[in-house]
Amino acid sequence: MMTENYISILCVPNSLELEANVKLRLKGISTRQNSGRIPTSKYIGMFAGVTKPKPFQRKRASLTTDPSEVLPPLEDMRALALDSYRGSGKPFHSDYSARRELAIEHIYDGICTFQVYNISGPFDTRTTQDSAVCLGELGVTYFTSKISQSIAFKGSYDEIESWEIRDNVKAQPRDNGLFLTMKGSGAEISIQLKPGPQFPTLLHLRFAFEFFWNQHLLNSGESALPHTSHGRAVERVFTLQVS
Repeated sequence: MMTENYISILCVPNSLELEANVKLRLKGISTRQNSGRIPTSKYIGMFAGVTKPKPFQRKRASLTTDPSEVLPPLEDMRALALDSYRGSGKPFHSDYSARRELAIEHIYDGICTFQVYNISGPFDTRTTQDSAVCLGELGVTYFTSKISQSIAFKGSYDEIESWEIRDNVKAQPRDNGLFLTMKGSGAEISIQLKPGPQFPTLLHLRFAFEFFWNQHLLNSGESALPHTSHGRAVERVFTLQVS
């Protein structure tokens, strides 16, 4: 008897209700069949936390002492935050989520793509409108043109001696970015992301790089880097990409 596996990706406003409903139905099936076994669930992917993916977990504590009934509407408070916040952690408008875009790309393709406006290193550093850096399980790839798949640099995590994310709101754009030092040559590669309201930020780049770096460390038998956003065991990601 042959069995087939299917993967469904659902984008829902409230995954808590979906999860509770699925568990309730599985429990009912288990009771009717008197099996006593309920399939376990596990979150995987770029922003998977211990119990829940982070894109759906962006709750912020209220620091005001005012009673809730006198606070402005949520949309007004979000608009104020968008206007006043500076830096790569600035929230996006409610109709767009960079974290969700990256999470979905990671689930489908196993990579996270970031648009680049400037890059330097011992290779072809030309940039075009669609220049991009892709982070994946095997390493870092720089495309001078993502559309035409023009690869200018491709390096594994084994080749990286050190790395740093510089993200200072008071610094010049050229002083912020992802900085990699390659083993042997000691050459430094600096990557600046394309700024804009519809592009992932350096904060997202840090989360993504830390995820893949920790995955590399764990696969090498080492411990995850302390104090990183994803400093924990990483589940293997099975993507939908056909190889």
